[in-house]
Amino acid sequence: MTSSGLVLDQSPSVPGRVHDWKLFQSHYDDMPRLGSLFGAAITYVDSGYQGIESFLPRCRIRLIQRVRRNRPLRDEQKRLNSLRSSHRIRVEHAISRMKKYRIAAEIYRGRDGTYDTHMDVVAGLANLRRADSLSITV
Repeated sequence: MTSSGLVLDQSPSVPGRVHDWKLFQSHYDDMPRLGSLFGAAITYVDSGYQGIESFLPRCRIRLIQRVRRNRPLRDEQKRLNSLRSSHRIRVEHAISRMKKYRIAAEIYRGRDGTYDTHMDVVAGLANLRRADSLSITV
């Protein structure tokens, strides 16, 4: 996703029980061009991606700090989390824009093989609406 909220790539669909980190690892291995993208950008991820720094050592990763039992966050860590969350919320807003198209939010009733294609169309529609709201001509 870009800083303006446009969706660049989506992972292939998987059952809901698949963990985000496992999905990322398999998607990253299937898409070699992602390496250069991650090397050129700062990546803000949530706490579901613990271990990404060792997986992508040359990339600039910004990971949300977790609170541990009997170890509260220091003020500096809270400030960093707040700053990182302000960037991360753009991803959540992009997901929300896609879910406005009910196919992305409700039970999919189409054929299994067409879900990824339909989600690509939804991402394209969400991108068109976002580009229009930013006065970007396509």
